[in-house]
Amino acid sequence: METNVVRNAKFVKVIGIITTVLFLSVSVFLILTGNLLASLFFLPFAALGIILILAYKKEKILLEKESLTICRLFGKTQQVDYREIRCLLLIPLRNRTRMVLVDKQYRRLLSLDPTLENPETLLEALIDNEVPLLILAKWRSRKRTCPDTFRC
Repeated sequence: METNVVRNAKFVKVIGIITTVLFLSVSVFLILTGNLLASLFFLPFAALGIILILAYKKEKILLEKESLTICRLFGKTQQVDYREIRCLLLIPLRNRTRMVLVDKQYRRLLSLDPTLENPETLLEALIDNEVPLLILAKWRSRKRTCPDTFRC
């Protein structure tokens, strides 16, 4: 199995480029016209665009034969063996389903963002390495109580 890469979708990079160019040009224009305070207002938005571009380049998951390497934007690169992963949680929240990787000590390894480009390759790698999938069910109503067997 060659190393596959799961990263953010290209629209994250495009939105970052558009945001950076737009707000940086507005900020430079305001500096040239003498509106320093208004220019300082637009600079954080340009910085957010730069963070989106960096997130596209640096945040990724490398799928290897026996482990996955999680590269983060502001943090250390973490290499996790498939045997250290307890399960993949699917958590239904409102109208979306969140996916979370949990390790053997019940710590969250990674929350999978819905903007991932090809999460199918990650799911296939987890299935091939026999990582269980756990789906948390929604409560149907607030009045319903759980039976003694905890099968809600």
